[in-house]
Amino acid sequence: MTVNFIAEDNAGHVWFFDVSGALTTRRGGLLRTDTVWKSLSRAYALKRTLDDGKIPLVFLTSHLPRRPSEGITALREAGPSAFFDAIEMLDIGGIERLRLYAKGDSTNSPEPGFWTSAELDRRTT
Repeated sequence: MTVNFIAEDNAGHVWFFDVSGALTTRRGGLLRTDTVWKSLSRAYALKRTLDDGKIPLVFLTSHLPRRPSEGITALREAGPSAFFDAIEMLDIGGIERLRLYAKGDSTNSPEPGFWTSAELDRRTT
């Protein structure tokens, strides 16, 4: 299994980054349902073969799926146990979450953004 980037945060924790989907102006990133399914498949395979879910996997993409769509439903149903976060590369909130992750304090739980607080609460219960 391969990921696009492997990084280390300031605390020395390893992170996996998967650049999901093409960077195009029309149906780029995770707007295409087939790209969502490929990304989720890689996430589950990576979790099972390399790290047993201990290394956070972040999807970096040009576009997240819109609501309501099969793509956003699939990502949300997979939940934070499948992948840590999904970040639009040019989104200010996403960039801020990346900055927080780089500090090294967030490997146990994602910051709200892609995930709602309620989804994150369900993850810990």
